[in-house]
Amino acid sequence: MLSGLLIARVLAGVIAQFASWRVVYYTAIGAQFSILILCYFIIPDSPAKNKNMTYWGILWTMMKYAVTEPLVVQIELMAIATSACFASYWVSLTFLLGGPPYNYSTYVRFVFLMMLHTPHNFAASLPAFLASLALQE
Repeated sequence: MLSGLLIARVLAGVIAQFASWRVVYYTAIGAQFSILILCYFIIPDSPAKNKNMTYWGILWTMMKYAVTEPLVVQIELMAIATSACFASYWVSLTFLLGGPPYNYSTYVRFVFLMMLHTPHNFAASLPAFLASLALQE
């Protein structure tokens, strides 16, 4: 679940380093439009199995499951806890690396955080981090 969030932030950091911050938003708009078009052609247009169920009925059922099903509640709590830990760690470390004494660029910070987020790839991502430090100087 966190992989998409991490990859999006890393790509946004790389794009912002080499282009304007506006390009990040333009890229996001293009990606969302592409996904919309892909979903239109990939998701099958099959007849509804439950013709009596309205859209609001489906939403109500989902809300009911979110409170009554123990497995769904457990998944929600784990997702909230994981996102809170990730967000607090990511934001605080980004600000610390961007200020004195480090003054790392956006690209270097995102490569560093990517390296820390995937410890099994630490050895593989170390050369990229060192190269990004060399490019900054």
